Amino acid sequence: MVFPKINFWWISYFCLVPLIYSLKKIKRNNKKGFFKLGFLYGSIFMFVFHNWIFSLKEWAPWFLIVVLWVLAAVYFGLFYGIMAYLYGLIEDEAWDIILIPSCWVFVEWLRSLGPLGNSAGALGYSQTNFLYMLQAASIVGVFGLSFIIVLINGLIYKVLESRGKKGVISLVLVVSILVGFGYFRVEKDAFICKGSYEKRLVSIVQGN
Repeated sequence: MVFPKINFWWISYFCLVPLIYSLKKIKRNNKKGFFKLGFLYGSIFMFVFHNWIFSLKEWAPWFLIVVLWVLAAVYFGLFYGIMAYLYGLIEDEAWDIILIPSCWVFVEWLRSLGPLGNSAGALGYSQTNFLYMLQAASIVGVFGLSFIIVLINGLIYKVLESRGKKGVISLVLVVSILVGFGYFRVEKDAFICKGSYEKRLVSIVQGN
């Protein structure tokens, strides 16, 4: 739902809270439990995300499309299993707030490599309709945006868990800095270019 065509980008900032909560509930010595949870989450996520595969029905039989859909979801779901496993392997309360975003971004980068590499579904792409947050991509790229989104999810979890002022202050500070930077970038460019340009319709075609 956070990606086109629905574009409910704002859901991305809290949609991982249940996953983070579930990861926290797994006992540290249960490494298989971490992997299974991540794999289950990732497979469901990829099943939903890759529904576009059914648009191939005009060129391929239904059976082949369904097989491709399942294989894609299971294959890419494995990476989220790795993400959760790494988190369980390294888990450290002192670095917890950046550990989950780091593991998440690592597997997003990892699954973009090789002949089957595909970065589609990276959380950073969900911000295409939120121009103020999107400006951060000019510095940190799409994977950096993914890190920010998972970090905000983690901060929201901390606020809900501890109900303390410290978590709220951290959350507000991070969001304010990022959105403030984006606002400055967008509005500054709009002011500089005001009246000095004409609107043009641009199309981008994916090369295969």
